[in-house]
Amino acid sequence: MKVITKGLAPVTLTAFIAHNPNVLYHELRDHDAGPQVKSDIRNSCLTEQHYICAYCCCSIDHDNSHNEHIIARHTSPQLSMTYTNFVASCNGKHHCGMHKKAYHLPITPLHASCETDIKYYLSGAAVGLTDDGRKTIDVLGLDTEKLTAVRKDLVNSLIYTIGENPADIGLLDNELLGLLIEDLSTPSAQNRLEAFSPVLVRILQDFIT
Repeated sequence: MKVITKGLAPVTLTAFIAHNPNVLYHELRDHDAGPQVKSDIRNSCLTEQHYICAYCCCSIDHDNSHNEHIIARHTSPQLSMTYTNFVASCNGKHHCGMHKKAYHLPITPLHASCETDIKYYLSGAAVGLTDDGRKTIDVLGLDTEKLTAVRKDLVNSLIYTIGENPADIGLLDNELLGLLIEDLSTPSAQNRLEAFSPVLVRILQDFIT
């Protein structure tokens, strides 16, 4: 995960709530404005997240993601229209939002601990460093075999893209590591981060001495 800084709610959401203060998220389907409100929520979240999944950091866009409630709307319906409770999640069947369902998430992408309590390796493995970190991995399915393999392949591909060999990462000096981290952390002109770039950033940070 990468820390997400939430901005202002979409104008359409704010206006809808002003006129319909008691409507819950699942009831949007009964309103003409519902589809537009849902779409604007997702677009706003995608912009904030630089088009990567809030949980696994794979690349996403409007058509292969969904509006995800950090605190499940089934357990806390009063938060179902609260913008700060929304992120955009990928549609992976066995991980992220689809896997979390209504379970409590100990660590969310809105808190700094999401970048400190889970450690990543070049092997693609994700390991919790705290009880909350381990529970979060379980709830989100971040250690599934398929996701681990995809994470490994794309992280290695990113390393080759920046002109380095994965086997040599540990030999790089701190200055070069810092430059690579800065480059990977900077969105493109289209406001996009590379898939799994926050994962590689975490890996590179561990090599800085």
